[in-house]
Amino acid sequence: MPVVVPFITFVALASPQAFQATRGIFGPWVAGPEGLPSIAGLCLHALVFLILSWLLYRVVSTYETRDDQDDQNTKKYQDDQFIFNRRI
Repeated sequence: MPVVVPFITFVALASPQAFQATRGIFGPWVAGPEGLPSIAGLCLHALVFLILSWLLYRVVSTYETRDDQDDQNTKKYQDDQFIFNRRI
């Protein structure tokens, strides 16, 4: 799953529609009317890409860490049950 995060973020931010929307918010220095970015617009979108990728990686890695902990707890429980059942 983490490999998909930067791809989806890039596709969303690199589209002409994203540059047109940003132009509507920040003004014509970001992109032309057709959605063709200026150098400043590319820099802005690169910064937003870095921040979003970092935040999304943190969210995704948090969920994976929880799943790993659940797997480890399940394995420990199964091992404990096996040991307990052998003693009885």
